[in-house]
Order: sequence, then structure tokens, then C-alpha cells
Amino acid sequence: MAAPGREDRDAHYRQLERRWQEEVGQHLLDVPHESPGSAAVFERQFGRVIEHLDLDAPGAIAEVGCGKGHFLAQVARSAGPRRPRLVGIDLSSAVHALPAKGIPGLRA
Repeated sequence: MAAPGREDRDAHYRQLERRWQEEVGQHLLDVPHESPGSAAVFERQFGRVIEHLDLDAPGAIAEVGCGKGHFLAQVARSAGPRRPRLVGIDLSSAVHALPAKGIPGLRA
């Protein structure tokens, strides 16, 4: 059984984490992609994951914790005209950057 006050403390820390994500964290999501060297590393890592996706399969590809959608944007570029339906899901308002990339986003 949880100690008295633990649930309140846990809720408080979740609230602090959400506030940090909204005020600071989401702005850091683009930083690794701004430097050509680190952007290349991310693109290679994304490419290795994309190689294992069946982009011709029916249905959608959803990324949970998508941030601003850097990975999903690369999936879209890799898929070309056969692009599957892509959906991004994130807790922060960073997900609102997805429609500009042609990808629907859900804050949840």
C-alpha cells in the first residue's frame, strides 16, 4: 500500500514534468537536427529502423512519443508515393508541428 501523500507527490512530479516539457523540453527537440553531423547520425538511425517497416502493409504507422515528428517525416520521404498513413502521438504540444509536415498529430 502506498505511503500517505505519495499519490499527491507523484501527481506533483508529473505536473512539474509536463510543465518542463511545455516550457523547455519541446524546444530542445530540434537541436540535434540543426547540426549537419548529428542530423546525419539521426537520419542513419532512422533509416535502419525504416528498413524493418513494411511500408506497403495496409493500415497506419503510429509513433508514440513522436515529438515534432522528425522520424515520421523521414518515413514519409522514404516511402515516396506508396506512403502509408502516418500518425504522431505525443504528450507535449510539440505534436502541433506535425501538420506542417503533412502528418496528423494527436496530443494524448
